[in-house]
Amino acid sequence: MAKQALFVTIYTELFGIQAYLVNGVRTSTRKGPGKANLFQPSAILDLIVYHNDLKNLQRIREFKWAVLYQHIFFDVIKNAVALFMVELLQKCIKQPEPNPELFYFIEDAFLHLDARRRPCAREFFHFLYASPGRLFGFKIEDVRSDRNSFLDLKEGHS
Repeated sequence: MAKQALFVTIYTELFGIQAYLVNGVRTSTRKGPGKANLFQPSAILDLIVYHNDLKNLQRIREFKWAVLYQHIFFDVIKNAVALFMVELLQKCIKQPEPNPELFYFIEDAFLHLDARRRPCAREFFHFLYASPGRLFGFKIEDVRSDRNSFLDLKEGHS
């Protein structure tokens, strides 16, 4: 039987967004079942990679959970918020540039989401408002008052 591979896109601390080829994760061995489940959206992994700046597709040598979530993969609401965050980041991050500040913000956002007792319906607005806007060049101004209680989406302020 031929080994099956995964092609994954991962945001890394050292290299920014990268495309990786992961071999043998869908096949079971004597050591245990395949490990394709580790590559779920929003998973935080420890990786050892072969990196070559001249290639568009990198290889992963070793991988394991860095953080094993307690709730995100099992709670429908938290999982939906996490998927929203992942999709937003996929739309905004295009260049493979390292940005440790952004990496740690993203990691902290997922850990905070997992730790919350109950996510509120506005959790994704908090993610939008907190930092990616500033890091990506757009930001919503918060100047709410009794007179200004609505957000003008076109102008980006209350």
